[in-house]
Amino acid sequence: MTTRYWLEIWTEEKHYSKISRILGERPSSNPRSIVQARETTEEDEPRWDYPHILMDDLEPLLPMLEDCGVTPDKISLWVHANYQDPSLEFTLDPLAMMRLGDMGIKFCFTCWRGNEFGLLNEEHPRGGDRVVDIDDVWIEADQSETGFAYPAGKARAVVSFDDGTFWEGTFVSYTYLEAMIRGSQRSGEFLKGSYFWMEGMILIEVLGKKQIEKAIMDLLKRRQFEKAFKPIKGTFQKELEEQCQMLELVVLHGPDMTESLTDLFELPKHQIQQVPSMWKHVRQLPIHVPVAEGIQPVLNLLDLKQANLQDYGILKQDISINWISQYAGHCNLEFGYGLLRELGRRGITLNLDCREAEDFISRSVE
Repeated sequence: MTTRYWLEIWTEEKHYSKISRILGERPSSNPRSIVQARETTEEDEPRWDYPHILMDDLEPLLPMLEDCGVTPDKISLWVHANYQDPSLEFTLDPLAMMRLGDMGIKFCFTCWRGNEFGLLNEEHPRGGDRVVDIDDVWIEADQSETGFAYPAGKARAVVSFDDGTFWEGTFVSYTYLEAMIRGSQRSGEFLKGSYFWMEGMILIEVLGKKQIEKAIMDLLKRRQFEKAFKPIKGTFQKELEEQCQMLELVVLHGPDMTESLTDLFELPKHQIQQVPSMWKHVRQLPIHVPVAEGIQPVLNLLDLKQANLQDYGILKQDISINWISQYAGHCNLEFGYGLLRELGRRGITLNLDCREAEDFISRSVE
């Protein structure tokens, strides 16, 4: 098993070298918009204490980073594990979540089961057990007398892979979006332009074939393609059905309290699992439900019953949440600082459990 830890910082290219020096990293001769700092690789399971080590290094540097325009929302802490066992577990303790929340930093946990890292980089351009590559990119462009053009300001792109699946996304230029907002303000649509919505919208500065293809390749390299694009109906269905998420609210308790907790929370009995001294509420969630959206109702329920739990002698450290992700190809979990602060403030431990679905597919680039 191999685990990597790092800090990721988004910056303007003009500040890249200065921020690299602040972090004690050697700047690249090619300035970029992302600085990866304090990257460490260990041949071991993910360590629960390593987020604290990274935060200890980062905290005194935050004022200097802010002087360069790096606000906390542009910083994320990453843990990435490459493992061989059927599942992988990682625990975030309440203090780590409280610190991340107070600092305003996002936490990202990714894992990959196989012989190589799932994240693409120069050393490992491909990873996983079964990889499919781009077969073709088709862009639905408007025809004009001069050939292909995009006068409408938007274009539909369809990407086909060599496993026979097709994915589609809609690219929209910045100028087109501005024009649509102005038009909505005149017509009264979208609450007189106070918001705008378009299915599958991907914003792009220049709406051209070459720029769209570059954007697609970047989305694949950053493992964001399947969030930005959607499978065309009838393709990739088996893999989607294999993916799911489960949330478990776990309460440790004294003897003969299981029925009392079930009655207290007023939950369906088929969602309850119980063993001696442990009560567990289990919810299955669709794969597309964000972590925060899945966990927040459970936090609201705990707040509502907090006084009753104290009467039962149940302490903060007796309560934990398990987030179980059954994934296909690459597990990528993201936790915003607001949710982390809420969990940490309540003293709740968060356990992550990633399990690979059978016969997964990974989309990659050559």
